[in-house]
Amino acid sequence: MEVLEAEGLIWRQQGKGTFIGRRPAVHPHFIGDLSDRTNPLEVMEARLQIEPPLARIAALRANAEDITSLERLAKKAASSSDDDGWELWDSAFHRKIAECAGNGLMLALFDVVQRIRHEPYWHYLRGQARAREHREKSHEDHAEIVATITMRDGAGAERIMRRHLSAVHASLQAIVAGEEGLAASPYAQGRTEGS
Repeated sequence: MEVLEAEGLIWRQQGKGTFIGRRPAVHPHFIGDLSDRTNPLEVMEARLQIEPPLARIAALRANAEDITSLERLAKKAASSSDDDGWELWDSAFHRKIAECAGNGLMLALFDVVQRIRHEPYWHYLRGQARAREHREKSHEDHAEIVATITMRDGAGAERIMRRHLSAVHASLQAIVAGEEGLAASPYAQGRTEGS
């Protein structure tokens, strides 16, 4: 855990837990308020607006060390045998792209969205959406994104990231629309009662 924290892949707060990525600059209470006023489909819409342009900018600004890190993170995600490990490396991969873009404001927005995705309800949804075929396709997309960033193909990186997230969005829409998804979730029921 100390190595992951030193590499900026996680951060820890006593009494709160361990979180993926670097410690966010945005106050946690602000994020908590936002997570109560949004829903998973809105979060995916935000990701579709933020992450593809970040991939395009990353293709223009990433240095050799950044590309090596992206390759390593993509391989770690692909070789993870357990779901929690896969989610850790997948999130770290996406955050590294945001870091490579070199835009502090967009990185802060990315971090806000990521923190909302670590709420318990999101954990439930990710568990529902997880399937071997989805993970394999995700690994292929990650490899393509790294390749386009390496080639400095900003348009290609943006296009593949949009395709990648659109697939996640479609899967999430199907789960939320389904009876066994949103309505049956104990987390969703708790959120509905508290809203």
